[in-house]
Amino acid sequence: MGIDVENKNVYLNDNHSRLVDTSFRYNPVEHDIGLDRYIVAVFQRKKQRRKSRGREAANDGSPLMYALKGINGYSISEADENIIYNRAGLLCQNRFDNESFDVIVPLPSSKPVAKRLAHICADEVGSQVVEDCFSKATNREVVAQLNQLSIQEHRKGLLELKKKLETNPNGEFTMKDVDRKLRGFISPIVLNPGGRGVYSRVLLVDDLVSTGSSFKSACEVLKGKYPYAHITCLTLLGPIV
Repeated sequence: MGIDVENKNVYLNDNHSRLVDTSFRYNPVEHDIGLDRYIVAVFQRKKQRRKSRGREAANDGSPLMYALKGINGYSISEADENIIYNRAGLLCQNRFDNESFDVIVPLPSSKPVAKRLAHICADEVGSQVVEDCFSKATNREVVAQLNQLSIQEHRKGLLELKKKLETNPNGEFTMKDVDRKLRGFISPIVLNPGGRGVYSRVLLVDDLVSTGSSFKSACEVLKGKYPYAHITCLTLLGPIV
């Protein structure tokens, strides 16, 4: 089952697997984003290979995420949305049937997709969700990170980014508008103070992975506090294949 996009309305379509493959046969899939373990993607996000007559030629499966988040003018019916999450629950149940986690931690987002997926997983594997483990870095905190860099590569782009962030220093940093070449220099996730015990097995949950910067950042700060934690990363939509 893939998706069609028409006038920014997203529809599930059983007749093909274009843009996002939501089938049980080929999902979930694993991706190497440079961590010590592969991440798990519930569904495959795919490049558009040909135009669909009478429909918008979306380049990849991102419109599904826009629709689930209700952003950029995209929408999806409640029935199709429920199908997506029901399938996600069944796939997570099958994937993590023999695994257990101390906590399931959604990465911070202004939209509830990662939290919803985290709670679905918790219902399937019998774990607890901790929603306040992380926060997004502020623009000021990211500027401080950039000030520590002494590299010449991409220097112009980094200076332009720093200047842009300084116009709203207390704002919540967002990675989506940052050039992909610069994302590897930024740690967008911070660990909130306090804690709820020693975590040994953690499932991190995000809604969509592009470069993996958020997962890498979250793993780094979590390992800083729990160096022996065994971390698994799960995302609803994986990198484009």
